Amino acid sequence: ASRISFIELLHLPTTGRNDLKSSDLDKNHLQYIHKAIFSEHTKAVFISDAVFKLMKKTSIFSWMNDAKQIEGHTLKVFHEKKPLIYKHLHFSTYGKFQAQKEEEIKAIHNIILGSNISDLT
Repeated sequence: ASRISFIELLHLPTTGRNDLKSSDLDKNHLQYIHKAIFSEHTKAVFISDAVFKLMKKTSIFSWMNDAKQIEGHTLKVFHEKKPLIYKHLHFSTYGKFQAQKEEEIKAIHNIILGSNISDLT
């Protein structure tokens, strides 16, 4: 699990729902995230769709493609080569998307435990 990352896009903590814009982001922190994602040690990265949309608006992450389904994976991926960059629902999601969120959490759990880690190397 030491090679698994969840993206925190802001350089400072927040609470509750936020209406963030790309101008709210810190360029140094974005560069740090980019470096961490493409570290030789990173195996998998998990990014919620809302975070992806905000990342894509920055010059550092403009290369990211929309998520797509690949065979053998529950989660869609933004980046198919090492590291796999997975899309998931935000963990605060509830209501009609609760079942999907729970399925995605199980998939993340399996990836972290290594049952799908062979796909990542």
